[in-house]
Amino acid sequence: MPYTLQVKSGSQKVDIPLPVAGGDSLGGLKSHLAAKFALDKSKMNVLFKGRKLNGIAFPDDLPLGEAFGFKGDGSDGDTTLQLQVLGPKDPVLGALVDVEQQVSTAEEAIGRGEDFKSAGVDVVSLNEWSEKLDAITGLDDAARERRRSILKRIEALEEKMKN
Repeated sequence: MPYTLQVKSGSQKVDIPLPVAGGDSLGGLKSHLAAKFALDKSKMNVLFKGRKLNGIAFPDDLPLGEAFGFKGDGSDGDTTLQLQVLGPKDPVLGALVDVEQQVSTAEEAIGRGEDFKSAGVDVVSLNEWSEKLDAITGLDDAARERRRSILKRIEALEEKMKN
């Protein structure tokens, strides 16, 4: 049975299966969490069992198994690890995540059968979301790909709205 991270940041709580997209190192996990929660990675703190996973004892290349004290494949015990992530929002990623959450909320409402108006979606809101995304600069490759994906989702909503 694989391990799962139960991660809390502010009021958000998500389950993340391991391994994460960034790989099996602490640095990869931190990058994944920074992107997921739109936090400034350089000022982010990851806490596990009351300890900060920062500093000389927890370098970015540290394997997750060593950082969390994994024993085997998790079949012999608890496979859910609880983490807390603290830090200031990254303003660039924060804007991206805000639009992404609005698009997700609209998609979920429409998926439940709500009409566009009751879902709070109109041509103006779709244009505003696109303009906000276009105004975001200074993105790395992963964030640019994420922005492209969100723009495609906005286009799909526009097409549904026309039909």
